[in-house]
Order: sequence, then structure tokens, then C-alpha cells
Amino acid sequence: MIPLVLLLIICTQAAGVRYMCVLSSSMEPELPVGSLIVVVPKRPEAVSEGENITYLAGGSLVTHKVIKNDEGGKFLITKGIAGKLEDAPVPYSAVRGVQKICIPGLGKLAAKLGSARGKIAVISSAAAIFIIVILADIITGRRRKNAANQSDLTAIAAENNI
Repeated sequence: MIPLVLLLIICTQAAGVRYMCVLSSSMEPELPVGSLIVVVPKRPEAVSEGENITYLAGGSLVTHKVIKNDEGGKFLITKGIAGKLEDAPVPYSAVRGVQKICIPGLGKLAAKLGSARGKIAVISSAAAIFIIVILADIITGRRRKNAANQSDLTAIAAENNI
């Protein structure tokens, strides 16, 4: 199961999907701190008012709600829903995508799993599960073989009236 989830994440990331942890309270209560959000690519000119976009601002990724899309000026006006002031205009070139999914609490776990220790833990767990499955298969295979041999011996004994 874990390898399948990891494969899904890798494939979707190759398609431009981003998985991010909400770090600030600027979008609460809609996007609580510690949530995992999924951001998918979307052309900035196709973004609608009310959608949450993720954009690059000063070297950091920010997710805020779109207040206005100025297609003529090629920029978006955004605002954190917990804040009172609008953000500086966001040029289309800074837009990375729109937020589609929010899973409260899962962002902290995802951040931990994305760390070096987390990756080691995931790989170690997957290896341990793989080894356990192989050992279980070997043990059940031997039991089946022993059971088959025992029933063969019982059949031979019955035929020979032993």
C-alpha cells in the first residue's frame, strides 16, 4: 500500500501537482494550520474570484483567496481570509496553481515524512513489510507442503490398511 501511495504522489508531482503544509493562520478557518493542501496547475487567466491560489512571493509559496482577476493587467488581487488588507498584485508569472483539496492535520505528518528521518522511516517500514510478507509466504508454503505430504501418507496408509 505504501509503495502504491508513493508512486501516486511521484506521478502526480511529475504532472505539476504540489502537496503543501499550511504554515500560517492567514487562511483560517478555511485552511487550518497544519493542513495538507493539494495544489493543481491552472492557467492564471482561467482562475476565478473566490478560488485559492498558490503563488511565489519573495521566495516563499503563499496560498490566498483571489479577490479579482485583472486579465488586462495580467495580475491577480488576493487576500488571506483572516486578514483585513489585500496583498500586493500577483503577476500571472508567479501563480503556481489553485488549491483543490485540504486535509486538516495531515500536513504536519507529510512534512515529517518528507524529512530525511521520515524518508528513512518510510523506506525501512516498506522493507520490513516486504520481508514479513515473504517470510509469511515461505512459512505458509511449507505448512501447505507438509499438510499435502501428510495427507499423501494417510492415503497410502489407508490403501494398505496400515
